[in-house]
Formats: sequence, C-alpha cells, structure tokens
Amino acid sequence: MKFRALTVLFAVLLSPLLLRAAGERGETLYERRSARESYVDEETGVTLPPRIGRFQKTEVVKNFNPLIGTVVRYSDPDGNCADVYIYSLSGAGRVISAEEALDHFRTIRRAIVSLPRKSTQVSEVLPLEEKALNEPPNIRGRCASFRIKIAGDFRTSDLAVFPFGSKIIKLRISSSPYAPKDEDLSYFTKAVCAAFNAVK
Repeated sequence: MKFRALTVLFAVLLSPLLLRAAGERGETLYERRSARESYVDEETGVTLPPRIGRFQKTEVVKNFNPLIGTVVRYSDPDGNCADVYIYSLSGAGRVISAEEALDHFRTIRRAIVSLPRKSTQVSEVLPLEEKALNEPPNIRGRCASFRIKIAGDFRTSDLAVFPFGSKIIKLRISSSPYAPKDEDLSYFTKAVCAAFNAVK
C-alpha cells in the first residue's frame, strides 16, 4: 500500500516535468472539448450534460496522461463552482477496489486539511462532516465537507470520491462567499452519481 501511494505521489510530482518535456517536443498534452454540449467520456461511458440544476458547464479538458485525466468544470450565477475529475491511479487499467479508493480519499482529505501550511491564500481549513457516499446501484465511496478561509473569505467545500471501474471519480463543489447562505448544493453530487449509474 505504501509503495502504491509513493508511486502516485511521484507521478503527481513528476507530471509537470513530463508535461513540460512533452510540450517542448511538440506533443499534444490535452484537448479541450465544447462546454456547450454534453460531454461523453470514452473511457467510462458517462455523459455529463451542459447544465446540472443552476450549474452551467464552463470547461472540459481531457489530458492524455491518465494520472491527470479529465476535468469537467461547472459554475452557477452566484459564483459557486463544481469540478468533476475522471482519472487513473496507476495507468494500468485495472479495476480500482473500494479499499484503494478509500485510501485515495484519505490522501486527498489530508492534503485539503494541510492547505494552510502550503498556500498563502488559504489561512484556515475546518473539517465539518465526513460520511459514506451511497447512491445505488453502483456508486459507493466517501464524502467530506470543509469550511475554508481563502483570501479572507469563508466558503464551504465538499469532496466526494468513488471508484468506477479503472477510474477514480472526484467531485469538488465549492460555495461562493457571495452566494445565499446555507444553499444546498448536494443536488450536484446526486446528479453526477445518477449519470454514472446510468452507464450501461
């Protein structure tokens, strides 16, 4: 388990160097897809629509490095934002177990909690809630919520992680400090889980 974690850490640390080297050789590193159309992910088969509730898709970037994967970004008129990440842990194409996904969730959670030590913009991170993510028939993972002070403003950030075949799916939903207080954005996570559950 430690070896796998070190492998992922080294891949993440080395990826900027590898991407820069590939870019210098003139290789295509990623492609942008239309934000106005539904995004169909070739590897998972999921379809992510242009709109989810009040969230409008703003960007789709498909990286050809499987450890970086694809990010689909959304935002709403109040400044709330939500990202869906689809990526691999090893690039090997094998099915990711629930235990591996849980270990990965814990690594991400630790990284979020330690943000004040690594970013001058983030001065405080307060873990709020952690719970199981269970959206039958196929989605089982873990969720956590945080209160994060960024550049003097507090916002709530929700994290959800679940395995899907050979991929990790990570959702980050962040509230805007200027949005209505206590706005429930959990419908975004439910809609994304429903999209993955709809894959045949």
